[in-house]
Amino acid sequence: MRKFIYGESLKNIVLIVLFLIFWEQVFSQSSDKVGLEFTYNRGFIYPHHKQLQYLTKSNINFFEVAFCLPTSGKKDWQVERKYPVVGLKLLYADFKFPQVLGKAYGFTPFIELPLAIKNKSSLVYGFSSGLAYMSKTFDTQKNVYNTMISSKISFLIQLGIFYNYKISDNFSLKTGVGLTHFSNGSIKQPNLGLNLFQWKFSLSYIPEISINKIVKKPFENRLMFFTIISGAMKQQPYPFDKNYGAGSLYTDFLFKNSTKRSFGFGTDLFYDSSISDFSVLDSVYQSKKQNSLYPALHLSYSVDFGKMSFIVHFGTYAMWRPHSYQRVFNRFGLRYKITKHITANLTLKTYFAVADFVEFGIGYYICRPR
Repeated sequence: MRKFIYGESLKNIVLIVLFLIFWEQVFSQSSDKVGLEFTYNRGFIYPHHKQLQYLTKSNINFFEVAFCLPTSGKKDWQVERKYPVVGLKLLYADFKFPQVLGKAYGFTPFIELPLAIKNKSSLVYGFSSGLAYMSKTFDTQKNVYNTMISSKISFLIQLGIFYNYKISDNFSLKTGVGLTHFSNGSIKQPNLGLNLFQWKFSLSYIPEISINKIVKKPFENRLMFFTIISGAMKQQPYPFDKNYGAGSLYTDFLFKNSTKRSFGFGTDLFYDSSISDFSVLDSVYQSKKQNSLYPALHLSYSVDFGKMSFIVHFGTYAMWRPHSYQRVFNRFGLRYKITKHITANLTLKTYFAVADFVEFGIGYYICRPR
């Protein structure tokens, strides 16, 4: 037991360090003037599993305070992205089920990217990824109904699209819709995760800064190739209740037609050491042990801002898949170019709204003009 607690604590420390390394690269390219944003969110828990139907009875209220850093155009991508705002957000959420779900306290770096600007109005989409502390988790003696979250430290991911209106040079009102996801990435089971849909209302103060209007250079289309090897650790629920090694080797063939985005396709070779144990439970496979390696194909899309990219994969298993797996999987996360050819990778592999495992990886990439 002590060994497992130590292992989980070590994983949490690694997660915090990696998030700080990834997001520091974005913050380092912003201004040194800090703004503030206060947000009220009202929403509901989406029951993505039949066990969660009872959670739809109450609306959820949660609050955010954000420290905002406007970008000034130091980098080409900032000009191309219409001068986005980055920062750090603190979150407090009351799930309205005090004995089961309790409360969440989160911190998450974020970036908000304008889609369109007209006079005082703008349409903005935002992305953030960070960590949250959950006050109530699964416990076999005290809290058997919380099958959503079983570890105190959880991933916190937010997506949203908002309408922003400037009421003065520095103050703005913002409203829109968003999705908030809590999950520990199957580091500990059970882990169905929590998904909140919410309506957002914000008041923000953004200081004025001098804008560096870089003359845009004509962009030359590029072809990019990535090879990433990643490792992971996951836990399976009863009757095994133990940790398993997992990971993947994947490739991405991408076409980059602007500084904003890349898209393409790729291949995967997944490894999951828990498959052999699960195959024993199913009578169909009792006489045939399943392989722990299984191939897949995926479509790839990345939102690029400088050396950092937010990547999305939609994939399906090729030839065969583990009997306990769904056919379609997703991968979300961050990729950062460390050097001209070396990249780091932090991603979450999921089945729709249920996490499979968190991948920590490193890889090699090349980029050539088309």
